[in-house]
Amino acid sequence: MFSMASTASERCVCRSHVRALSQLAFISACSRLQAVQGITLSAVHNLHEAPVVPVALREESAPSKPKVSRASKEFADESANAARQRAVGKGSSWFGHDPGNDMDRYKVYGLQFMHIPKNAGSLIEDIGHAATPSVNWGLYLAAFWDQSTMPDGNICNGWHVPPKYHFDKDSIENGPLYNDPRIEDVFCFVRDPFERAISEYTYLLTQNWAKTLSAELGTGLTEKPECTPEGLNFFLKTVMMMIVDDGQRFIHDCHFVPQTDYIFDGDKQWCNKVLKVSRMPHNFNKLMKHQGYNISIGDDERKNDSKKQCSMTADDLDDSTKSLMQAVYAADFAHLEF
Repeated sequence: MFSMASTASERCVCRSHVRALSQLAFISACSRLQAVQGITLSAVHNLHEAPVVPVALREESAPSKPKVSRASKEFADESANAARQRAVGKGSSWFGHDPGNDMDRYKVYGLQFMHIPKNAGSLIEDIGHAATPSVNWGLYLAAFWDQSTMPDGNICNGWHVPPKYHFDKDSIENGPLYNDPRIEDVFCFVRDPFERAISEYTYLLTQNWAKTLSAELGTGLTEKPECTPEGLNFFLKTVMMMIVDDGQRFIHDCHFVPQTDYIFDGDKQWCNKVLKVSRMPHNFNKLMKHQGYNISIGDDERKNDSKKQCSMTADDLDDSTKSLMQAVYAADFAHLEF
């Protein structure tokens, strides 16, 4: 169990860039940027606590009725299609079934799963669906099939949307699935923010649609040599600056949203069983056994095809990339014990 303390945010003006940094990472990030890039700290201003970007920047980049980017919509559609193709490839006949009584058909009340992108969510969903009897989580539940237009205008698939951003988050009838009083526990996986972002990079390089749409979104996925430290750092710096300067918090189908945004919402904790990806599969198997599910993951089932094609680690990140990420994901580093 983790607890989320309230954190303040501050703004660091470093030469030509405006960076929204959390109070926790503010000093270390700016000093490191100064040491690595010769950037000079010129001013400090208090900012609104959430979201990450300043209110002024957020209002400029995300008006009250945000514009929906065609590329963002296509990115979410292609991301969903890739997930569906993966499921069909594994023998699923679930697609197209009547979503009526969806929750009653599957044993998901006792324990529900929260999919935090790039944290082995697809593996968990596939393993549950393949079990006998099937346990449908995330992608396999009709409750998550809708797409959402996020506050910054980006589009995210339902199973990737943090419950705190649901349009009616406090409603039992129309709100997030996790509000159902029959659900006893919600489990989720968290991951070192560096590893999580690298996983997104290596995955996108395996998808031709992602390369095309990333170019349209301006995230720089293929502007530098692919699967190289140069390419990785350029991509992540570009995305981090889009989050900071342009308020694009939900870009790439919500794959870059801080993990704490999924778990915590003020005093509310949506996911009460927080597991670490680094301790899989043993922590997952232990939870399943404790909850009475006939589901387990073998040691060889955590294989990721993108890692086979492009293997990169946090050692490939340069200091300025790490500083930016420590700022954007300050809450994750602080409250998820990374």
